[in-house]
Amino acid sequence: MSDATPPNPPQPPNNDGSELPPRLLAKLKVEIEGYDLLKRLGQGGQATVYKAIQRHDGRTVAVKVLHAGPHATEEARARLKREINALRAINHPNIVQAIGAGRTRSGLDCLVMNYIDGRPLDHLWSDPAFAAQVAPQAADLLRLYKTICETVQAAHRKGITHRDLSPSNILIDANGQPHILDFGMASTAFDGIVTRDVTLTGQFIGKLKYASPEQARGARTAGAAGEGAGAGVDIRSDVYALGVMLYQILTGGAFPYQVVGNVIDVLHNIIHREPRPPSQTVAELHTPTATMAVPGSGGGSSSAIAASVRRNPPLVNETIEAIVLKALEKAPAQRYQSAGELAADIDRYLAGQPTSAVVRSKRPHPPSRLGSFSRPAAVAASILP
Repeated sequence: MSDATPPNPPQPPNNDGSELPPRLLAKLKVEIEGYDLLKRLGQGGQATVYKAIQRHDGRTVAVKVLHAGPHATEEARARLKREINALRAINHPNIVQAIGAGRTRSGLDCLVMNYIDGRPLDHLWSDPAFAAQVAPQAADLLRLYKTICETVQAAHRKGITHRDLSPSNILIDANGQPHILDFGMASTAFDGIVTRDVTLTGQFIGKLKYASPEQARGARTAGAAGEGAGAGVDIRSDVYALGVMLYQILTGGAFPYQVVGNVIDVLHNIIHREPRPPSQTVAELHTPTATMAVPGSGGGSSSAIAASVRRNPPLVNETIEAIVLKALEKAPAQRYQSAGELAADIDRYLAGQPTSAVVRSKRPHPPSRLGSFSRPAAVAASILP
């Protein structure tokens, strides 16, 4: 690696606010030998990611540069090391790949990855044009989601739990293929690095809105030294995050409970508040105009289906609702036990086959203090047979 300032730094057009002006690029002094930085892709609390060009073959890459150089915390460096180890172990086409890693003479730790030209997952419900391009029919959304689950399962098979799955860490390319990024919070079964969900000062790391109850419980009870943080967290925490994202796909971006406001209240909701049935959320927030159709179900041309689905999220029926609510069970033992199990149920649903998820109206109810009386269950509108 080299700290030499490039004599002719790239000068991309400054049209989206993320390109770096030449004078700033010249001051960064984070050039990696063999690469030219082009623009900033994103920035977090610990690192900044840049788009760059590999000189010898013109390949576009992404470079993650750790903040603070030699003054970076050991915790931040451990996360970068964990991410490097995880990416090298997985080697999956739908997971970003590590190309190289090292440190410049000024002490900046860097990770070079393949560049993914894609949009975050939440653009599927925030950008109708993009959604129509990558998922022309309603069922295509579930097929894409199933691929995400299968990709997470591939990481799990390698002993890696992501622990920070969210729409911002999943990019969808123009062909509708998902790519999972940012394994800095991952726990691995092979490197002995301790993974925490809170910092030593008690700050939650990652996307709290997508945290599982066991992660939220650890964040709420962790002491000043972070003791107890991450206890009981395993691959089923990733299943829970996948459940939150499936809920959003079905409802057009809504969350299953309140995730805005006081952090203590949000943690309480994640741990204790039962998810609101997506059918109720859809009924209140949207005027339904399309069904969650499966291949061969008819109902109009592809363009007509795409247009109606993009105006409003698809209707949910009791079967797909049962799947998302099983993924969102508060107790890990009651959830899908792996992302693969969740993917298999989505596959069965799309094929019109029975799933393992029990419809709410058919679940056994424990006897109440008044005898055998139980409240009527909220059941979504049934669209598929």
